[in-house]
Amino acid sequence: RAPLSLMLATPLFRRLASTATRVPYPVPSVLPPLTEALEGMPESTPVAAVPAQVQVSTLENGVKVATVNSSQLVSRYGVYVAAGARDETPVNNGAAHFVAKLAYQSTSSRSALRVTRELERLGGSASVSAGREMISYEVESVRDQVPTGVSILADMVVNPRFASHEVKEASHDVEREASELASNPQLHVIEAAYGAAFRSGPLSLPIVSPLYNAHQLTSADITSFLRSRLTAGSVV
Repeated sequence: RAPLSLMLATPLFRRLASTATRVPYPVPSVLPPLTEALEGMPESTPVAAVPAQVQVSTLENGVKVATVNSSQLVSRYGVYVAAGARDETPVNNGAAHFVAKLAYQSTSSRSALRVTRELERLGGSASVSAGREMISYEVESVRDQVPTGVSILADMVVNPRFASHEVKEASHDVEREASELASNPQLHVIEAAYGAAFRSGPLSLPIVSPLYNAHQLTSADITSFLRSRLTAGSVV
């Protein structure tokens, strides 16, 4: 294969170059700075972004629903329960932590495998978190799959089974996290600060189930805790 310099020097290439049509394209000697408007371009008026309007409605059962139309292809929706460590006692401390650990497991109408398969079919993702004052369930999916996603989400919140074998499996994770908390100085200081600030008050209890409750809380304990918080005034 001949080098490029020899190809450019061939008579054929020179003949093609001489017969090629050249389009004049004026190149300005000095480009204007980006802070100046271009000549011949119409002036544009900046349009302020309109904040999305939040619509709040109330269902017949008293549960409030807040919606925002983001006009995106992907929708995020969730259920937020006003329940957490502050609603526990030393006897059932860690119940909210177990509720979060057992989310998206089996329900009275769905097996854990079915829940996983349906979420995969949505092309979505699910998450849950528990804190001192709230348990948050969230699902993200494409817009046209929102009704199916809401059905799964509602089933997770209202009809969890908390099967004995699921609680047993979760207890090992809870025990590990409790051990990690005890060996993590930063997290330990935060929990100790809450305990010192609120002393024997509701907010003094840790979010992570203590080691003495990791294998003591039963399915009935966890169910009783969640049922006591699933009221119209505590769910959004």
